[in-house]
Amino acid sequence: LWTFQNPRSDGTYSLTGTQLSINVPAGSSHDVWEGGNYAPRVMQSVNNPGSFELRVKFDALMTQGYQTEGLQIWEDSLNFLRLEFYYDGVSFNRLAWSFVNGTHQDVGTAGLGIAPVAPIYMMIKRQGNVWTQSWSTNGIDYTLGTSFNRPMNIKQIGLYAGNAGFPESTAPAFTGLFDYIIATATLPVQLARFAAVVTSNNSVRLSWTTLTETNNYGFEIQKSQNNLTGFETLPNSFVPGHGTTITPHDYVWMDTQANPGRWYYRLKQTDLDGSIHYSEPVQVDMLTSVGNSAPRVFSLSQNYPNPFNPSTEIRFSVASTARATLEVYNVLGQKMATLFDDVAEAGQYYKVRLNASTFASGMYFYRLQSEKNSDLKKLILLK
Repeated sequence: LWTFQNPRSDGTYSLTGTQLSINVPAGSSHDVWEGGNYAPRVMQSVNNPGSFELRVKFDALMTQGYQTEGLQIWEDSLNFLRLEFYYDGVSFNRLAWSFVNGTHQDVGTAGLGIAPVAPIYMMIKRQGNVWTQSWSTNGIDYTLGTSFNRPMNIKQIGLYAGNAGFPESTAPAFTGLFDYIIATATLPVQLARFAAVVTSNNSVRLSWTTLTETNNYGFEIQKSQNNLTGFETLPNSFVPGHGTTITPHDYVWMDTQANPGRWYYRLKQTDLDGSIHYSEPVQVDMLTSVGNSAPRVFSLSQNYPNPFNPSTEIRFSVASTARATLEVYNVLGQKMATLFDDVAEAGQYYKVRLNASTFASGMYFYRLQSEKNSDLKKLILLK
């Protein structure tokens, strides 16, 4: 249930199809400042979601300074977040402020370096006390703008439009246009990769990397001969998590009791409140004879499935025992993930799984390197 809040009683709103418009007149400021929150807005009550993602499309073209449109996330009228786009008459900007007891703190405002043309998109993520604000010009490929920590007991979330003038009488009229607002729940742990490989002593080495964690108590390893059912937790497999963090962390655990056959492993992740989440399983083939071993060649297979959403498997082997790296890059050459960085045994097939749930749709490349050997292949993510 949305409610219209109109602090200066001169703003208006309307809804046409799925597009919301909020109008402010010229000649007076409708700003969000220590002196008062005068921006007209539509707000919705919420029950303090601890982990979520918001995506908003802003359609209005800003042509005068200072015209603004954005999001407010409230604990109360003195403690809230102001997250917006604004035009100052020269440059187009992304703003991020945190209000504590009525006083603001800038937590990452910056110029965007693009013309102030519509549409533009904003994505806000919360994971516990960790917040990120990202922006996009196409609604698919998002650029991280800022990340900050702020504990909040959220009571309201809403959209607003505003203006400002110096002096106030020069404030321009503005109509903010909001095409959609999408809210989704997010997992407490962002898992970048999860891999299982057979070592030379017939053990299975499990390794995984988290991008962010929220209230993460820890992990346990589960194992089954079926990728859908029959998973059992392995004894003494608990690995402590890092609570709440926005820093990537690497984890390793060894299964030294693996018998020959095909096995599936998955992570059982537990929150501090006892909630449980499971990863997708990864497959390992424990060889029963030398005849099933991989040839001693450097080989990188095409990922399967391809195209994929959101995960895919990559298989490789190396010609001689040596350190190997398997990395994923975007089309600009920026490294997106490291799937394997360890000593690889010759005569073994390695299977690793890429979880691209945090990637934008599009084409990516994965490269295997070991000693003087290198191979590159492309993969396509379709969401």
